[in-house]
Amino acid sequence: MRLIPYRHVGRVLALAGTLLFVLADSSQARAQSIPDRGKAPSSVRWHRDRADPRWVHGMVEVKMAPPTVWKRIQNLRDWPTMFSDIRGMKNLKKVGHVWTMELESEIFGHGFHDYVLKFKTPLRAELTVDSGGIYALARMQIAKAPQPSTTIIRYSVLVETTGFIGWFISDNDLRQKQEKLVLRYLHDFQRAFSP
Repeated sequence: MRLIPYRHVGRVLALAGTLLFVLADSSQARAQSIPDRGKAPSSVRWHRDRADPRWVHGMVEVKMAPPTVWKRIQNLRDWPTMFSDIRGMKNLKKVGHVWTMELESEIFGHGFHDYVLKFKTPLRAELTVDSGGIYALARMQIAKAPQPSTTIIRYSVLVETTGFIGWFISDNDLRQKQEKLVLRYLHDFQRAFSP
């Protein structure tokens, strides 16, 4: 059995409290869960991976050239206005193509946690968090669409619990939040990169 370092006990307890609050209010969360796929704009598509259901994949087509999209995505200081899930960001540090930061998600509501963002080529990025019993990996990929000055943004998220946090949040609740997060980001991409 792996013990939690003393300096992390407060964060783990805060996260456990937040998860208990979310579970206690699950009826409201289910009522507001994911927008109906049929009502989503035709350029927004998503699905859960059948081979590995821990993943949700999505894509959206935007009317902007790939280099412009990529340049704006790399400007992290604009992320809180670009992405509506981000409640706050702080302590941005960059070494080469790797950023570390503290970020707070509205959908997961777990307070600030340490994230690592790696910009890769060609036009790819990976964001990870491994803190307080939650492991998440998000991947973004930018590709040229068949139409001129149009970009396809692919966004995939894997989320899983680790350790005892899995006792407090069901797979179903975790999957609903994951799907909601993917849809939110796809719509944010569409809004941010539409003329």
